Amino acid sequence: MWWLYLDESGDLGFDFVNKKPSEYFTICILATSQRSSNLAFKRAVKRTLKNKLNRKSNRTRVIEELKGSATRLEIKKYAWRIFQKYERKDPAWYNIFSEKIQYDEQYL
Repeated sequence: MWWLYLDESGDLGFDFVNKKPSEYFTICILATSQRSSNLAFKRAVKRTLKNKLNRKSNRTRVIEELKGSATRLEIKKYAWRIFQKYERKDPAWYNIFSEKIQYDEQYL
């Protein structure tokens, strides 16, 4: 069995004249066939949310996911250290990055 975690950033809009779409569209996929990697990844995210973002002393709002652009680098490193502590087999990472303005000029 494969576990896939997909995240996207940006929007699919291409109307650069009448609207303000994002300049880029990015897709990132974490893929693993190892149950231990899947459990380690889930554990790392859960512990990071609990220990760094949703502390009992500072619960004005509950954060339910790690955001790539909104999460500080130190917190991302913390999550990665926890993941590596529980799992030695690295999962596969895939990234697709597109600058949308190129497509807009090419096809319009």
